[in-house]
Amino acid sequence: LAPFFKSVTLNIKKVKKVKKVEVVTWEDRVASVCHNVEGLISLLMELREIDPDQEKVMFGFDDGGGSLKLMMLILRLLDHDEPEKKRGKYADGVFAKSFKNTGVQKLILMADVPDCQEHYVNVEQILNEVNISGVDYSECTDIKMMLILLGKQGGNSTHNCIFGDGKAPYTSCNDVTFGELRECNAR
Repeated sequence: LAPFFKSVTLNIKKVKKVKKVEVVTWEDRVASVCHNVEGLISLLMELREIDPDQEKVMFGFDDGGGSLKLMMLILRLLDHDEPEKKRGKYADGVFAKSFKNTGVQKLILMADVPDCQEHYVNVEQILNEVNISGVDYSECTDIKMMLILLGKQGGNSTHNCIFGDGKAPYTSCNDVTFGELRECNAR
């Protein structure tokens, strides 16, 4: 897989609280990123014998384990309908049955930035380097990452609704359009 990846230096944003005051710093980090996403997807579908018409590509971010990671999962749509298989036997050998395409063993790391936090500018840099624009995909994110991708404030803000300007207890909410989000981020 080495021909599909490269090392790049990203200038990442880090936020620390010092005596209740947020201190923002910018630091260079060497990141490993996939620069040929379409080629990698084609290779993986060929190796896994997946029909391109019967697949779904999902991308997701995670900042666990001290690094910010972009991950990809290629799902064979038919895997969701397979009946549960019986347990393997000792005589079958080790790993006699391959891992399911929906499992974590089939997860592909597309980008890894060590000691990096989930911030809009950091996510934007990773997405620009990986360039998934030519791929038909869906996102798999948590609420915090959804807010970051939409350019809104974090989950601990007052108006942390992903659909509009709602706030707890979420009894009313005005929907926000993408145009309004662009205007807000331009300020």
